[in-house]
Amino acid sequence: SRDGINFEKTNTPVLDMFPLAKCYSAEAYLQDCGCIRLYFALNDGSGYKIFRSSVEDPQGPLSEPKLTVDTSAQFSHSVHTLRVVKSGCIYHGYVTASSNGGRSQSKKYKHYRVSADFRIFHATSEDGKTFGGFKEIALPQHSFINIYGHSVFIRDGIVYLIFTGFDGEAGCTLHISASHDFVNFSEPRKLFEPEEDKGEIGMYSTCVIPLDHDHWRMFYASRAAWKYRGIASALVSF
Repeated sequence: SRDGINFEKTNTPVLDMFPLAKCYSAEAYLQDCGCIRLYFALNDGSGYKIFRSSVEDPQGPLSEPKLTVDTSAQFSHSVHTLRVVKSGCIYHGYVTASSNGGRSQSKKYKHYRVSADFRIFHATSEDGKTFGGFKEIALPQHSFINIYGHSVFIRDGIVYLIFTGFDGEAGCTLHISASHDFVNFSEPRKLFEPEEDKGEIGMYSTCVIPLDHDHWRMFYASRAAWKYRGIASALVSF
């Protein structure tokens, strides 16, 4: 895309070297060298683990994927959605994960079946290649059953986190919170609600890109009852 609004699909997949595995929740990160690092969750049947790969040219081949976050050391449930921001020489990584048994605790709500107590965890890395020792971010008391599908960005030295929050009653809505230290976040504020009159019941997997200093465009996956409707976007202004 040249304007951050209209996109054209490439002729070939960016990643197709894992025909028997499921890839999920990719994040492209432009590095200082001008090359692109791609983070993605890969499930080979033993749960999602996060890998990284890189490319010098958007039309060129990806390098061999290498493990970035291993789920088995800390989380008893799959980890996915690694989002990264850089401050100085330190990379800050945020993942969606569950630290409980999850799958045996599935519960059906009006439009959803929740299978794990998902939260957002934070860790740092000096090279952006390997993250470990994740700790749950600190949010003021809230009623969310699940917190996931997040995006993270920095503006004027403040870290902003947009995430999907589900409280078991309303649809999956988008909330925003801010932090000065990358770990302790302010009380979440509701940012967008699903347009239920148009059949939308959930908003997931946000991605935020800057258009200029005061205007950012957010993309998210829109969901109707039991199925996804496609990618939608909205303008975030300060």
